[in-house]
Amino acid sequence: MKNLKPFLLWLIMFSHSFIFTQQFKFEWARSFGGSKDEIDRVMKVDKKGDLYLFCEVYSSHFSIDNRFFFDWINPENYPSNAVLLKYSPSGELLWGRALKTNIIGIEAYGIVIDQDNNVIISGFHQGNEIYLDTVKLYSSVNVNSFAFILKLNEEGELLKYQTFAEVIRGTLNNQGGIAIDKSGNYYLPAQTRKSIIDKNKDTIFNSDLTKGRYLLLFKLDQDFNPIWIKKYYNVDGYFGDVKVDGEDNIIVYGMFRGRELTVDSFTVRNAETVYLQEDFGQDEVYILKLNGDGETIWLKSVQGKDVEYCAYNDISFDKENNIYLGGMFGSDTLKFSENIYLHKDKVRSNFFDIFYSVYDKTGECQWAKTIERKIEGLADNMSIHLISSNHLIISGNYSTQNFQAGNAQLSNKGRSDSFILLANNNGEIITGTTYGGENNDYEQQVASDGRSVYIFGMFGSRELMINDTILKNDTTDGSLDAVLIKYSIDSLTSASNLPEDQIEIGVYPNPAKEQIRLQLPEAMAQGLLFYNLFDIDGKWVSSGLLRSKHAEISVRSLLPGQYIIKGGSLGAKKFVGRFMKME
Repeated sequence: MKNLKPFLLWLIMFSHSFIFTQQFKFEWARSFGGSKDEIDRVMKVDKKGDLYLFCEVYSSHFSIDNRFFFDWINPENYPSNAVLLKYSPSGELLWGRALKTNIIGIEAYGIVIDQDNNVIISGFHQGNEIYLDTVKLYSSVNVNSFAFILKLNEEGELLKYQTFAEVIRGTLNNQGGIAIDKSGNYYLPAQTRKSIIDKNKDTIFNSDLTKGRYLLLFKLDQDFNPIWIKKYYNVDGYFGDVKVDGEDNIIVYGMFRGRELTVDSFTVRNAETVYLQEDFGQDEVYILKLNGDGETIWLKSVQGKDVEYCAYNDISFDKENNIYLGGMFGSDTLKFSENIYLHKDKVRSNFFDIFYSVYDKTGECQWAKTIERKIEGLADNMSIHLISSNHLIISGNYSTQNFQAGNAQLSNKGRSDSFILLANNNGEIITGTTYGGENNDYEQQVASDGRSVYIFGMFGSRELMINDTILKNDTTDGSLDAVLIKYSIDSLTSASNLPEDQIEIGVYPNPAKEQIRLQLPEAMAQGLLFYNLFDIDGKWVSSGLLRSKHAEISVRSLLPGQYIIKGGSLGAKKFVGRFMKME
């Protein structure tokens, strides 16, 4: 026992200096705002590395970088308008476009980039007029609600648009964004009770519902004309995200209420046992996979007896088309499969805990994790994003003075700070950073070009502290300004930039199919070993701890090819081995 403390200290130092060399490096930050709130919504990076931000604006007027000034049509009589902004990788604002309405409001929900580097945005509007700057896109004598989709080139010029409105005044809501497949077709989710017309007043969907809602998924061609419309019923369901995987299948991520959700021949039941009026029940999370013809491949749910919320706009896929997603849960126990559960923290004020998880392409949950802690006050929202190195970026909010997640121990500057965590592809948290001020700072969207990570969020503090940089809030009453932050992550730890190895070891069997065994020298016969596994190009694959006498590693899930394993022992001796993985 007397050697335990020095060993743990060494283990922490070793894991930081040898294994996990990636750190968040702050590059720059930009903020913008006006007299009221600005709400971050969605963000994308194009193939040139430029950023597109689509957000809602509750201010009657505001300027950005003293270059762009937005004045609204009816500033005294509306809740929100929207802006689309384009930034360069160096943080220069290139252009901005405003979506304006005369009454009610606009909500910004989706953004994608097509193969020609055009930007497509989607959202929801309630009113009888909508403008892109001074160009009128829609006009009606009735106050109507509709979904819209706009396509602009990389200079911000409007190329085409489409609207989908309810025939009778109601609420057509397309919360859940937009997706695009390899052929340039679009997928737009919507929620409605009424029949729907397009901008030419042609009826494209008929409904006879008197209660409940249809959840719809539109497949649109490149001119935004419907190819098919998938519908399924729920008393009050919502969309969180829609994405297209590498095989052009569609993943829909959302929430449903009521006793069950049925799509084609697939049904999932709500774990809630107490139902409100009209069987509303509590929100349950579901994941739906469709093929390109709109046929259901599988339907899964994440079950808890309280409220669960899906995160918005952040489904990610890896090269094997595994699905990474996240959300929040208020249930004591959250069930992902027969063998995978999460349990909520019991601290009284923690109403929600964060979850993040991975499903394979067949719909089987591979793992699910939460941020474990013994302190109160973490998280009322979250976001998750898989970057090209197969690492996860996880962001959210916390209101404690300190919290620790994996190797990341973060302090708090105010009431509710924002955190950004880096995790490996097994969900193990490696490192993290935080920013905040004296007031509440909320919500983030995450995007990456593979070399840098961008955070799009909001802050209510008078001064927002990001490392040594301070951003001023343009409001004086605690309203929210928007913030855009760029971090770089140091070059991925690779086989070429680790310290010089001292010992070459044998790896058996070689080639391997199920598992490998490390043949270690006597000098490493005791204690624990750290290892990193890389492919032949030096890209990190996985890492872990081993007892040297049982130095066996499963390689069953690896793709065929050559691999390099590097690690070290308690005595600071380092080793390298090589092997071939068979099919």
